[in-house]
Amino acid sequence: MVVLMLTQCVCSSNNRPTELDTGPARPVAADTSAPAPVPPADTRPPLDLPASVDTADLDLDEKHILQDVLLDQYDPCGKPKSFLESLKSADTCPEARKLAALAVARIAEGLSKKQVVQKLLEEQARWAKRMSFELEGSPHSGDPKTAKKMIVEFFDYQCPHCKLAAKPAKELAEKSGAVLYYKMLPLEIHPHAREAALIALAAHRQGKFMALHELLFEHQESLTPELMRELATKAGLDPKKLAADLEDPTLVKLLERDMDEATRAEVQGTPTFYVDGYEVEMDQLEAAVTAP
Repeated sequence: MVVLMLTQCVCSSNNRPTELDTGPARPVAADTSAPAPVPPADTRPPLDLPASVDTADLDLDEKHILQDVLLDQYDPCGKPKSFLESLKSADTCPEARKLAALAVARIAEGLSKKQVVQKLLEEQARWAKRMSFELEGSPHSGDPKTAKKMIVEFFDYQCPHCKLAAKPAKELAEKSGAVLYYKMLPLEIHPHAREAALIALAAHRQGKFMALHELLFEHQESLTPELMRELATKAGLDPKKLAADLEDPTLVKLLERDMDEATRAEVQGTPTFYVDGYEVEMDQLEAAVTAP
């Protein structure tokens, strides 16, 4: 090694000193410093996302995930091309744009490619499954005769998420000219939810549903049988008629009808919304209600 190094030194110099001038040559220490790492080349295909998809909330890696998803999935509009090609077409269907927006939102939340694809498939499955519900005797907000859209909500009076969704859902129905039907789905984990549902249905018989509905949610954290009856009186219910209605087996059948419908629709939790028979997530409710 020393000989090689000295030879290289000689070859590169015309004025090599001799041993008489400098003494015996000393070996040169090998350079053991590691070379600077070379960043791996980006072998991913260049981004070619359609301008119709808003990707402002995605970073570069997330945009590549989106592109992979769109390339791998078929056109949701039913044409023999990829999802990506569909979105580049001026005549792509509204469903494709909705699914693309859903994909962007889920990627921004940190979901993997596989998880995003699963969400898209679940959404398409919901679109393919239209439910019909019996509405006679169900409380509602809005005029069914003039309503542009019909919203059906399955909810539980002791569900915190239902409380959060109650006011926005009602305001959305009012603003968009929709009718909102209330379906009772008291969950077993909530000890007073079933009795609250029955009292609310009894309030509907007296034309006092909305007043009691709001009071039950307002006092959700402290509901007891005694408090619920106090709230019923505060909402303007006739206590004697309330007591009689709560003993009426047809009231229980109305509640059980709602619960059976939730089972048939495979409702997974509360609140669950349907717009014109199609299940929608809470964050998609406004888009579904206001869509043409």
